[in-house]
Amino acid sequence: MNNYYTYMYCREDGTPYYIGKGKGNRINNPDHNLNLPPVERRKYLKTNLTEEESFRHEMYMIHVLGRKDTGTGILRNLTNGGEGTSGFIPSTETKNIWSEQRKGSNNPNWKGGIYSDPNEYMRQRRKSKPKPPTGPSKRKGGVKGRKFSEETKEKMRKNNTGSSNPNWKGGICSDPKEYQRQYRLRRKKNL
Repeated sequence: MNNYYTYMYCREDGTPYYIGKGKGNRINNPDHNLNLPPVERRKYLKTNLTEEESFRHEMYMIHVLGRKDTGTGILRNLTNGGEGTSGFIPSTETKNIWSEQRKGSNNPNWKGGIYSDPNEYMRQRRKSKPKPPTGPSKRKGGVKGRKFSEETKEKMRKNNTGSSNPNWKGGICSDPKEYQRQYRLRRKKNL
């Protein structure tokens, strides 16, 4: 299948410093022995190649441009290309060894966490997550947007005035309407 390509990473002046062969999203993969350049300095050389063609083109480009480590050119590639682990499927035993080698502080992504056990860390994260909102306005079919009859509105007004209002904090007046009237009077005096 022709789904391989060759690519290069360029310096700010546009000259290439790395040639590679890839498939899928390899050009954007940061797992190289060098820094990943900004997107505008990652360029495809040839696309729609077979794996064999991509290996040959990678080797050709490295040969033409040369390698810095051997004193033959400008590329930072550490090999002449053409090799790699394409199609390599590690055994379960190998995966287990890699897993053990990357646990805890040996993991390159480990930030020196407060928990030595990653499972304990995940338990604490789950505990600290906020619960989903509850209440009539948050549940399906809540109050918002519903139409109420005048009779229902009057009942709601009676049930939510004064000290029966869940937001009532004791106030300075026992009657909210009286409080609003006094507030308006004070505002007019201050203007």
